Amino acid sequence: MSHSSAAARLACLRDLHLDHGLEAELVARLRDLGGRIARDFDTAACLISVIEADRQRFVMAYGAEAQDIPLEQSFCVRTLTGEGVAIMRDVAGHPDFADHPMVAQAPFIRFHASVALRSAQGLPYGALCVFDPAPKPGWTTRETERLALYASLISDLFARRTDTIDLANARTLLASGPTGTLIWRAEPPLPLVYASENLATILRCDVEAHLRAGAGLDTLIHPEDRGGFQAAMAGHVEAAQPRSDLSYRLLLPDGSVQWVRQTCQMPELRRMSDRLIFAYLTDETRDREQEAANALGRERLAVAAEAARAGIFDLDLATLEPVVDEGVTRILGYGPGHLEGGAELSLGLFHPDDRTRAEQLLSNLTRSRDIAQIECRIRHRDGHYVWVRSSGKVAEYDAAGRPKRMVGSLIDVTEAKRDAARGAKQRQLLEVLNRAQASFMFSHDLKRACDGVFEPLLQVTGSPFGFIGVMRRTGEGKPYLLVPTLSELNWTADALGLYRDHLTEDGLEFHHLQNLLGHAVIRNEVVMANDLATHPSAGGLPPGHPPITRFLGLPLRYGASVVGMIGLANAVEAYDQELVDLLDPLVTTLGALIHARDVEMERQRIERELAVQATTDALTGLPNRRRFEDVARDEIARGAQAGHPVVMAVMDLDLFKNINDNHGHAAGDAVLKAFGARLRETMRARDLVCRFGGEEFAVLMPGTRAAQAHQALERLRSEVAAHPILYNGASIPLTLSIGLAEGAGAEASLDRLLRAADAALYAAKVAGRNRICHADGIRAARPAAR
Repeated sequence: MSHSSAAARLACLRDLHLDHGLEAELVARLRDLGGRIARDFDTAACLISVIEADRQRFVMAYGAEAQDIPLEQSFCVRTLTGEGVAIMRDVAGHPDFADHPMVAQAPFIRFHASVALRSAQGLPYGALCVFDPAPKPGWTTRETERLALYASLISDLFARRTDTIDLANARTLLASGPTGTLIWRAEPPLPLVYASENLATILRCDVEAHLRAGAGLDTLIHPEDRGGFQAAMAGHVEAAQPRSDLSYRLLLPDGSVQWVRQTCQMPELRRMSDRLIFAYLTDETRDREQEAANALGRERLAVAAEAARAGIFDLDLATLEPVVDEGVTRILGYGPGHLEGGAELSLGLFHPDDRTRAEQLLSNLTRSRDIAQIECRIRHRDGHYVWVRSSGKVAEYDAAGRPKRMVGSLIDVTEAKRDAARGAKQRQLLEVLNRAQASFMFSHDLKRACDGVFEPLLQVTGSPFGFIGVMRRTGEGKPYLLVPTLSELNWTADALGLYRDHLTEDGLEFHHLQNLLGHAVIRNEVVMANDLATHPSAGGLPPGHPPITRFLGLPLRYGASVVGMIGLANAVEAYDQELVDLLDPLVTTLGALIHARDVEMERQRIERELAVQATTDALTGLPNRRRFEDVARDEIARGAQAGHPVVMAVMDLDLFKNINDNHGHAAGDAVLKAFGARLRETMRARDLVCRFGGEEFAVLMPGTRAAQAHQALERLRSEVAAHPILYNGASIPLTLSIGLAEGAGAEASLDRLLRAADAALYAAKVAGRNRICHADGIRAARPAAR
């Protein structure tokens, strides 16, 4: 048994959650079923087992005490190949099991019948068997088929158990997230389909119980917000609107309110006819309270400034030279009198993005008694900028009526602005986070989810350059960083060459991690370098690389393992811990998405491997009988519809048992592999070849007459007879008997062609082997005398 098939079987047992013991309730149900099966077939015992890498483990035993046994002692291991059935009507007469301990001693097995348990992909992973101390020479094919039905029933039972476990695990994962989920059917009155378990912790009232009772969610919503919710839901139900976003207040039992952010989507579900509305709910109360507190703070600051007149300036509008009090100089970090210096000094302190607005405000001053106001950034003495709210009014006009002096106040609103910016960033990141989760949930496209996060991430952090990378490993297990996309810098010719050196089909690959990237992903640490020249892990940049002035590296983790990183660079203001904390929910979610994608890719890889193993003969690499019959039926039906002939050939390696007896089973396997390769090389690309089992092979030749097929098969037969197989220095002669049948039109069915070709093959063997016989009159083509 090959290592790859054992590995696939173990993976199948893990996927079915059969790699550990079963629940007591399920074992009891299986024992009841085992008793029914034993009585049905009048046998002493019934066993259900799974076949692991090196042992057969019994999960249910009825009528016998069963202990795990090595595979070399297993009766049921024979179900892993061929048709998945092992029938021994009298075990004592079987050459492989006559001396078996369980035949010569208790439980004195004389009859054994077993059928494979299979996964949904057709991979055998265990067996259902019955045995008895008395032989059963009269066991029939009908009984084998009935036993196979029981095996199919048990396989379905295990599959349903797997679905239940996977669904429970998925709900547990969903219940641990920061976003609650509601699913409604898109029809009045929005019947509830699903509510995630974490709603009870996200929402402060029992919304699920309310909805399960048949009441609508809108009855819990504040009357001022209810109309917006109803309009959004009507858009989904009546116009199939694909998306909606809104915030509303829930009325809590204690009279307070909770702000809720709701994002709805209507995905296209191919396997469901119902239209569903997926709603993702997050608690927005803290953000709203922070906004209200900020608004109150700004109001109090304005009142205090008006009452206390703190931070007062007197500006000469002709020279733009300010006279300020101690409050203004304290705000900007200067001592008294340090700001007198004319227009260049006063306007030169404004942030470049705000200076034009300030100049425009001064140029628009008139005789109006209205107060002029502006919020802007002014450079602090230390070099950073502070946000100020300035209110001023013209206090003096010249003889021509032009404004001469302006008096006003300056208030430091940096903290309020920072709080507002932080709240805006938090809301923006939450929106991005919800979209990334929703996108990945429906498409499982990690790149699309990261692309949706990327640009908003750069905007929130003020970084002109950044990337999102995924950890990968080479075939030797060495870690490297894969970057599917990154933002553009000022790419010179040298920089573009450097870029292409790392570019692969999947994106940029960085295998050299003795730098800031490696510091983040190998050491699993946040990298914050606002001065690259002094950071110990900077290591410089490659020649031609665009300049990096600041860098922030955030490892993306799943549990304790690093699965990727976010890199940000060249922000105008220094990166700080506050930004790291702000990005933490996004970092956590991206780490979970990358891990989920890795798990999905591994699952798809195993499914592809299982699909190949389920349709391919492991020894020869040819299609197996199941695959052959599936494709042959379609091919024969197409030929019959078009009126084209088709030829079926069934062939058998003559006296193959002698090869195994004289040279050993390894030599027999080598002969089968060599013949399979020769068969594939000899037949046309359009011909369908397969190994039926044992030493028997079959070929379907579409659009072919018997005479034309005979020529090709005669070449094969002659070459096989003329070229013995070399194995371990021995020359093993080999001949081939072939039965050939032609069909066309309605008479051409797979079963008829196989029966006719089998009859012709039997005639070839009776006639002396090493020849081709045709089904029409069993006309034999004899080989030349040897």
